Amino acid sequence: MDVPRRHPRRSRAKGVLPLLVAAGLLALGAAPAAQASATPGGGAGPVPGVRTAAATTLRLAGADRYATSAAIATAAFPSGSSTAVLATGTAFPDALSATYLAGVLHAPVLLTDPGQLSSSTAGALARLGVHQVVIVGGTGAVSAAVASALSSDGYSVSRIGGATRYATNVAVIAAGATTAGSVSIGGSSAPTVLLATGNDFPDALSAGAAADALGLPIVLTNPSSPAVPASTLASIAATGARQVLIVGGTAAVPASQQAGLAASGYAVTRVAGADRSATSAALAALAGQWGLSTTNVVLASGTDYPDALGGAVLAGVSRQVLIITDSSSVPGSATPLIANATQVTALGGTTVLPAWLAAGQPAPPAPSPSATSVRQRALADPVTNVAPDSALTGLCWSQPASSTCIQAQLSTLDRAFASEGLNPPTLPSTWSSLTRPQQVFVLANLERVARGLPPVVGMVSGLNSAAQVGANNSTDPVAPATVSGQPVNGWGSDWALTPGGPLSADFFWMYDDGWPSPNIDCTSATSAGCWGHRHVILSFPTVPPGYVLLAGAAETRLTYQGYQALSDTFTVAAVAGNASQFAYTYTWAQAVASGAAG
Repeated sequence: MDVPRRHPRRSRAKGVLPLLVAAGLLALGAAPAAQASATPGGGAGPVPGVRTAAATTLRLAGADRYATSAAIATAAFPSGSSTAVLATGTAFPDALSATYLAGVLHAPVLLTDPGQLSSSTAGALARLGVHQVVIVGGTGAVSAAVASALSSDGYSVSRIGGATRYATNVAVIAAGATTAGSVSIGGSSAPTVLLATGNDFPDALSAGAAADALGLPIVLTNPSSPAVPASTLASIAATGARQVLIVGGTAAVPASQQAGLAASGYAVTRVAGADRSATSAALAALAGQWGLSTTNVVLASGTDYPDALGGAVLAGVSRQVLIITDSSSVPGSATPLIANATQVTALGGTTVLPAWLAAGQPAPPAPSPSATSVRQRALADPVTNVAPDSALTGLCWSQPASSTCIQAQLSTLDRAFASEGLNPPTLPSTWSSLTRPQQVFVLANLERVARGLPPVVGMVSGLNSAAQVGANNSTDPVAPATVSGQPVNGWGSDWALTPGGPLSADFFWMYDDGWPSPNIDCTSATSAGCWGHRHVILSFPTVPPGYVLLAGAAETRLTYQGYQALSDTFTVAAVAGNASQFAYTYTWAQAVASGAAG
């Protein structure tokens, strides 16, 4: 869907050289070592098993993912670079191949909005003195408009992409046209490729530092195939590799593919841990044996890809290991690496990587909120329901993606906000790229922010089973008493195609949830179930941290009191307790950094 976007003016790069990209890519001069300038942070005294205050924390961060990417690129190439690799900042698949390409070109990786060149990226291109931009991915990842704008600004532009993420990876390997670097695994040194799943980003990004520093191609494979795809085998063969290091467990790269590679004559080894952070730590330890520094390390979030993408290049050019983690705890397997480091370069702001985590310290205890704060309502219920646009309840049932339906949703929400004296909501520029649970999360927080309430910290998955039971019974899901040992104090459900998706659901939640309404719990004008969804959204406590927004999904089909052909149910809940015990899948900080909120 078309959503208004705000894009600052681009900076113009000066000086042009011919693009050194054709069927193969010509490697440029060696890049200088990174000299990152950042603010020291640190530990809080000696604690067994964690870092002491003597260690230094450097932080590279910007206002959003594009500014952070620019800061990382500038730190990695303080003397500039004539070439830059450009990838989308809204989706990971094509970006997985970027670090190997950056190593071949001795170039930084920068991110951009798919539709228009991001201002932070334009500024970084100018500061670095870039003349040549290599776009990774098709026009769906980085649009023709971005390429045209770069050309108009005087850059030489080339694109390497394919119809799928795997085709893009094949094209990158072919364009690199380099022999795989040699490393020792189990005492055997030979040209080696790194094999990772193309279905997710953590393992491929963890491999990025070694790929950049040591010239180890990252080859992607489709885990849904029992055998290694023919195109993947061809890419491995083209590099001259004799060793394959699989990054990730058997859920990421199946054992049948490992056996197939061995049967094809390759020496195959797997490096994996219990989760993405443990796999990253195990690979970092191995990279330390290959000569990368484990005393100076780069630390990035493992819950999203942008910071780790540029960080892999920074780690590669400075020959440091890269560790990805989450913002909830220092993984046990990574603790020794962080504890023994004399310098940690943390990528992203403190909401992504808290200071205590970058310092290798334990998480501080979360406050115990009072029961009254959980139940406190932010605002009184509306006096009456707001009537929806007729197109919303008519055309949206049959054509939820139509422009008429979208306009009906937006105009209805505008009227609803105005009914409470609020400014109309502004949809994010990345709206169409968000998943439905993420859209639900963003909308719930936009409702809160519009009323001066603090945003809820983040959302986690894990309520699918409860949502599924509710959907199968044609009822709202039944809230569990606890999630991960923490009490659930509020609950709401989003029939996400009611009608037209989360935009419509937000309207029915907040403004048409009284009697009579589509709310199946609102059985009379005075029943307790009326405005229940609104209460859940606006009754979240105002004392963070310790609360998260939970999302679950159920796939079903049912007809219930006017609902028809519903295929997704999403749930939200306010949860009291230590938010760090939950595995975030999306945070408000990430929403802001991605342009999905402001």
